[in-house]
Amino acid sequence: MPFERNDIDVFMIDALVSFHGVMENDNGHMDLVIKEGFGAIANKTDSAGELFHHPGKARPGQVDTTVEDGRGASSILWAVRSARVFNFMTPEEAAKLGLSEDERRLHVRISNGKAKWARSARQNG
Repeated sequence: MPFERNDIDVFMIDALVSFHGVMENDNGHMDLVIKEGFGAIANKTDSAGELFHHPGKARPGQVDTTVEDGRGASSILWAVRSARVFNFMTPEEAAKLGLSEDERRLHVRISNGKAKWARSARQNG
């Protein structure tokens, strides 16, 4: 298998929708794609996988995207161990730093999207 011959430790799938042929809105199908498809690759090759998934269209007035805004089936989010979301710097943050609108969109904030990876209240002091 190419992974094993090349000692690949990490594989990245971008964009997720381009690597399967099932209906993106079907929870059962997407759960299988993630767990038995990509999970099997990770297990067989002893590698880590990162899947890049795009959000759906923002709701009117929505500023930030959360992991729950991912396109398609919710099982995509719940089948993975961790999830992160990228958002642009807010206009307010940019104004405080004196950045233009074009410069603002060069800066992103990466947020943890799954609470189980967050520090507990006890760990926070």
